[in-house]
Amino acid sequence: MTVEQNAGWNDILARDNFPDRGQTPTDPPWWQSPDIIPFGSDVLDFDLLESSYNGPDLGIRHPILQGRLNRIYVRGKSLRDGCPASGDVRLYYAAGGPVLNPQGWKPIYAENGDLTVPFVARSGSRQIAPGEICVTSPAFVLPSDLPP
Repeated sequence: MTVEQNAGWNDILARDNFPDRGQTPTDPPWWQSPDIIPFGSDVLDFDLLESSYNGPDLGIRHPILQGRLNRIYVRGKSLRDGCPASGDVRLYYAAGGPVLNPQGWKPIYAENGDLTVPFVARSGSRQIAPGEICVTSPAFVLPSDLPP
């Protein structure tokens, strides 16, 4: 049995940090998720998505650039036992101060204008097999008019 299967998490896991394996509570830092991936104007392919699951952090290689196209992907891994999982993602941003106050959170929309984006497997299916890596598709797009 893998560490992930032993963690007690039985759904799609988007990690808080690289050591996060679905345990509760997660050890800090909680704000460095390697599974929220800013990727500039590039399109993230599954080979890179899967090969970088344990590092390096892809977001560090593609910093947010003011006034440019900034695609953001959310990666997950199904820790479900025996049957496929599925899930949807909503992504928000906030100015530095009110992060803990949800009233200050602003939604980030997908390239197609949707607020909610499904996780998909390499095959494009919304059914994510146990142990399989998935990603949001389409990508979210950070608004280009954000303050620096």
